[in-house]
Amino acid sequence: MNALPSVDEPVVPPTAKEKRTLLMAQARAALAKVFEVPNLTYVQRLAHAKTINQSLAKLEYQDGAAQLSCRPLTNKDFFAMLELFSGYGLATGFYTNATLLAPDKVDRIIRMGIQQVNISIDGATAATFEAIRHHANFDVVVRNARHLVARRRELGAPTPRLQIAMVLMRENLHELPDLVRLAADLGADSVYTMFVSDLVPDQMCEREPTRANATLREARRVAAELKIRLQCPDYLPEHATAEAAAARETVVPAMPASGCLCSHPWQQFVVWNDGNVSPCCRIRDDVDGEKFGSIHDAEPEQLWNSPGFVRLRERLAARNPPHACQVCPIRTVAMH
Repeated sequence: MNALPSVDEPVVPPTAKEKRTLLMAQARAALAKVFEVPNLTYVQRLAHAKTINQSLAKLEYQDGAAQLSCRPLTNKDFFAMLELFSGYGLATGFYTNATLLAPDKVDRIIRMGIQQVNISIDGATAATFEAIRHHANFDVVVRNARHLVARRRELGAPTPRLQIAMVLMRENLHELPDLVRLAADLGADSVYTMFVSDLVPDQMCEREPTRANATLREARRVAAELKIRLQCPDYLPEHATAEAAAARETVVPAMPASGCLCSHPWQQFVVWNDGNVSPCCRIRDDVDGEKFGSIHDAEPEQLWNSPGFVRLRERLAARNPPHACQVCPIRTVAMH
């Protein structure tokens, strides 16, 4: 039996490092069991895991740890989601920053028959890419993209197709032609671009329409020369003023001559990291209060005709799109 310290013996408080070591051990244990905690929704588990992971990352940084237990936060159910939709015979694909697209994941994606992998690369050089994608590594992303194509060829698989995606902004616009060259060198099947949204008005390409249009023309020329498919927004009106561009979110673009504003709600839906679905990345949860739904609550065919999807199709067919659709930066690509 351990003797208790006498009143004359001072109790030595733990050092800062000892406290940190204890807290790190507790955080690691909690992170390992966060998805076993009962009576929590998936969204609550995800938020709880994120909080623990952020605390652990801070502690390990303060401790100077080289081997980390904290993780880039990923969706625990990601492959289960892919299997669910591919099991329905749906054309399934996803967007990724490719940072964690390790060889074992690549093999699994290929063998599942995923139709398309879209890798976001917002710059053709490490300097530009890493300035936009903080804490990302350009060389790792390029290497993982190259491995995906090489492994697909080794296995003799027709899919997944590789599409490189780039959000065009004033900061990276000049690198679009070189990104097309990079995509061709990687063996990608296509390049998809869109103008940055009005959420970052200082970076909107509409502020420099002449430069933007010249870059789009050059990128299209390079794509034709290299025989790689390039999807670009339409050319910008060059008479628009900077003030008009900055006020774009209040302006409703002209409707197409016929048909609906956008084909996405009739062709696809997006699954978010919390399991909620929507027709695209511009609309998140609902239209006029009508929810799109979650894969945790309903089967895909039920979600396809959920109140949110039905309401959005009604509004688009009536040529009365919600505001998010009116100012969508990719509507010129999505329209059919």
